[in-house]
Amino acid sequence: MNAPLLAVLVLNNFREYLRDFTSSFFTFVFPLIFVVIFFMSSSGGGAPGPLPLALEGDVDAPQAQALVEALAGVPGLRLLPAGHKAAGVVSVAVGADDRIRLEVSADPALATLLHTAVLAAAGRQAGPLPFDYRFEPVRRSSELVQLLPAFFAMSLLQLGLFGTSTPLLQQRARGVFRHMKTLPITVVQIVAALLATRLAIALVQMVGLYAIAAGLFGFRIEGSGVLFAALLALGTGCFVAMGFALGGIVGNQQVGVLLTLAINFLMLSFGNVFFQVPPDSALALISNALPITYLVDGLRLAATGEPQALPIGLILAVLAGATVLLTAVSVRFFRFDMGSRA
Repeated sequence: MNAPLLAVLVLNNFREYLRDFTSSFFTFVFPLIFVVIFFMSSSGGGAPGPLPLALEGDVDAPQAQALVEALAGVPGLRLLPAGHKAAGVVSVAVGADDRIRLEVSADPALATLLHTAVLAAAGRQAGPLPFDYRFEPVRRSSELVQLLPAFFAMSLLQLGLFGTSTPLLQQRARGVFRHMKTLPITVVQIVAALLATRLAIALVQMVGLYAIAAGLFGFRIEGSGVLFAALLALGTGCFVAMGFALGGIVGNQQVGVLLTLAINFLMLSFGNVFFQVPPDSALALISNALPITYLVDGLRLAATGEPQALPIGLILAVLAGATVLLTAVSVRFFRFDMGSRA
């Protein structure tokens, strides 16, 4: 394959891609809008509030009253009744010897902060604490860790639908490919340039999104970075192949755009991106048929290291199978114009 010619074709495709407002908006801007909205809602637009802790156990025992009042008076802490949503749980127990045992369960990142708060509650005594203290580290998947991987999947979906399908429909309708076939360019070079352009855009998407997630939210992959990258590669292949299948087969541009919008709505609504579809509901049948459901679950598993609803073997198999199937359909039925096949 002529590498210089391929580079020229990729550069021309990229320039045309950037000039296409719809493709550029849904590929780069649309996902960032949700990231910014999430950042503003999570930050609250002001200074961070006190750390909420749920209080449970023998909190009403006379021996524990002084300790509970001392904890409530520590700046930066807010005690809540048991069962409330909080960053950690404070369990108070009074033993047979009237000795108070205090156990705090929270994320390991809060260990130092909570130990300092306990010291403050104890009056910063130089001697031993007037109670037994134990910190129990508990990994808690925050809304942040659960939602950000879904943004990666959503970005790849937008690339496949609005960044691949929509431009292909437009180029076929204008006869761009029919004109290119009259030039000394092979079909393989045309397809390779289109594919290379999408892969380069996907790389820019993922690196940029990860930089924003890490910079604004402190997002870190706590599970497997290799698995996270592998799933992003599979997701890219799956959704780009979906875009080629949709944009290269439909014989009418308007129908193709409507199908693109419908598939995007279906994926975002029932693909566990913004909310989890109950597994025992009828909607689960739709959710389980969508490849984005498997990509979101896999990315969450890789990011948190915690098991999700779907096993990783099934996730990888479905994404790989969908990629192969969609690629085969694209190769078999792709048409370079709105008339007959190439």
